Amino acid sequence: MCRRTNLVCALAAVAALTSLARPAAAELRVGPVLDVNAANVAIDSGEMTGIDGPSLTRYGAGLRIGLDLGRGLSLQATPMYLGKGARFDFPPGVEDVDRATARYGYVDLPVELRYSFGSSSVRPYLLAGPRLGILASAQGRVELVDGTDETEDFKDVTKGLDVGVTLGGGIELDLGEKTHAFVEGVYGLGLTNILDDPDDPD
Repeated sequence: MCRRTNLVCALAAVAALTSLARPAAAELRVGPVLDVNAANVAIDSGEMTGIDGPSLTRYGAGLRIGLDLGRGLSLQATPMYLGKGARFDFPPGVEDVDRATARYGYVDLPVELRYSFGSSSVRPYLLAGPRLGILASAQGRVELVDGTDETEDFKDVTKGLDVGVTLGGGIELDLGEKTHAFVEGVYGLGLTNILDDPDDPD
């Protein structure tokens, strides 16, 4: 089974949310977001069980849409294109392979419930919610011990949907009456096997 773990760092230090409307009890805010994603993949069955390696840093960009619900609560969605992946370091003698790198591209949609503390111009917050990723690309690169390498597209053996959950927190800053910036860190855990393997459907 192959599951992905993501540590999404600094969901955009340059992100700015602009208030579009202020109804009686809710405020809709929309703004761009940049993403730095340190990802890894865990393999817990099959011949590659226990083979792992350093996390792989990828990037993403999208849009943050937030709806304030009052009393510190808000609902937010962040549709984006997000790069994910992992590296695997092989022990000596395993099929003449030194390292393998998997790179995935997803159209990602996390939807989270957020709770903010306080009402000052600098507000910490916590968030949690589900995440759905739609596969856009999947490529692998294998580095052999003789110094050569091979690249292969394996989108056809990767599931089209990646389902997971996110937990995290951040700090939001008021830059003006209707402009806000935020920095946040999010831990994402994949709940499904991303490989389209009929022998391991989970």
